[in-house]
Amino acid sequence: MKYAVNTKTQEEYDTLVQAYEDIGWRWPSEIKPTNLGAYHWYEEETCVRFEDDFGYADKDWYESEGYTILTLKQALNKIKDMNKPMHNLQVGDIIKDVGGDFRRVLTAQGEGEYRTYGMSHYSDYRSSNDLKRHGLTYTAFELERDYFTLATEPKKKTVEQILSSLPEDEKETIRKAMK
Repeated sequence: MKYAVNTKTQEEYDTLVQAYEDIGWRWPSEIKPTNLGAYHWYEEETCVRFEDDFGYADKDWYESEGYTILTLKQALNKIKDMNKPMHNLQVGDIIKDVGGDFRRVLTAQGEGEYRTYGMSHYSDYRSSNDLKRHGLTYTAFELERDYFTLATEPKKKTVEQILSSLPEDEKETIRKAMK
């Protein structure tokens, strides 16, 4: 889907181009967004494409080209969403589903909620060979919708901490085996 942002005031335009600059987007000429003022050309009808290497035109032109017109608030929310963990996974990252199963990111392509990931088969164990085989493809949106989370390294526990969670008879069996 193609998006353009309608900035109805100079203040909205300034806010939008500052947000673009903050995420590293540039005009096609590589000029920083805040170094080129375009609002005065179309004023309240000014629209700016929602993508890196962006341009501007009036709202009617973008609508005639099939763009979805966003408000400033919608655009800022999309920019915020681009910084969500599932939108920035890297090859090799491990994620966990709500059932506790792990998947490894094998490939990553695109941006934002439509960024796609080639994921490994699921496994109960972080070190399983299943995490090296291709399973399914997900978008960042699907991973967020299905409540996947970035798996953090498990905290290391001492033998005594592990034993403290076991029934007494199992503790004794393990202590005897460790001698």
